[in-house]
Amino acid sequence: MIETEEAEALEVPVRAGREVVEQQRVGKTTYRLEKVKCGKQGCKCTDGELHGPYWYSYRKQSGKLKSQYVGKQLKTNETSGDRPDE
Repeated sequence: MIETEEAEALEVPVRAGREVVEQQRVGKTTYRLEKVKCGKQGCKCTDGELHGPYWYSYRKQSGKLKSQYVGKQLKTNETSGDRPDE
């Protein structure tokens, strides 16, 4: 039997100060390429030029949405299936 959490598509809200460039779903993990705002006073991102883009992974763990920084490049092994360490 498939659990409801696994069967439903993971809906990841867009955080304030971020812009989604690309999104990929692999198993229970959603990978997003995002441009981000750091919030430092006087930074270029305060004028709208966001940093990145950077990859982040999102998945539900114990009912909570967990995110993790992946890096500037999304590695091939991350998109070939669920990562065993998560």
